[in-house]
Amino acid sequence: MIRATLFAALALILAGCSAAPKLTVTDIKVADRSEAGIVLNVSIDAENRNEIEVPLREIRYSVRVEGGSSFSGVRYAEASLRRLGTQTLSFPAVIPIAPGTPPPSGLVNVEVSGKVSYFPPGDFSRVLYDTGIRRPSQSFKGVAAVQLGP
Repeated sequence: MIRATLFAALALILAGCSAAPKLTVTDIKVADRSEAGIVLNVSIDAENRNEIEVPLREIRYSVRVEGGSSFSGVRYAEASLRRLGTQTLSFPAVIPIAPGTPPPSGLVNVEVSGKVSYFPPGDFSRVLYDTGIRRPSQSFKGVAAVQLGP
C-alpha cells in the first residue's frame, strides 16, 4: 500500500500541475510558387490553459500533398504561450517539383502532422527537463483542401 502511494505521488510530481498546450491546425495555404516548387504556409493555434506562460522549444512537422510529394522540417518555436491565451504559430513547407514535371494544380488535400516540444512550467519541472527525465511535447494533425494552381 505504501509503495503504491509513493508511486502515485511520484507520478503526480513528474506530471506536474500543468496542462499541455492544445494545438489545432487552422490554415494551410500557398505562400509562393515557382517552377522549382511550391511554398506552403502552415498555421496552428496553440492554446495555453495554464496560469503561467509556457515557453515553446521546437516544432517538428511533416507535410504531405495528395499524390505523393512531402516535406519534413524542424523549426525553433521562438515563442512563449501567454498564460490562459492562444497564439498562432506559422511555419513553411517546401514542396519540390521535379524538372520537366508539370506543377500540381487544382484543389488537393494537404496533410500536416507533428509535435511541439515545450519547457514545462514550474521550477521542479524545469529541473526534470534539464536533466532529460521529462521532455514534454504535444502532437497536432490536420488536413486541408488547398488550391495549388490554376
